[in-house]
Amino acid sequence: MSKKKKGTLRITSRIIESLDLPEELSGQVVKITMLGKAHMLVENHGGIYEFFEHNIRLKGDSGIISISGSSLVLLEINPERLYISGCINSVELE
Repeated sequence: MSKKKKGTLRITSRIIESLDLPEELSGQVVKITMLGKAHMLVENHGGIYEFFEHNIRLKGDSGIISISGSSLVLLEINPERLYISGCINSVELE
């Protein structure tokens, strides 16, 4: 990461902290939203580490996020978020 980007991230973190805003606004913290057992939205991920129909592993800010279930499908993939569909049984931080 370049010095300029690191400096920008530090300033952004300070502003968010001083205004008492949610930490996920910094773009550094993974935010997971479950919609029942069938849908999941993952924001601010670090990329896909592994993908199988029964298990998806994502890079996160604090380690690997493992999503287990059946018939798992990635409906939307972009640098900011992933939208997962299927029967989600568990979510673990490795």
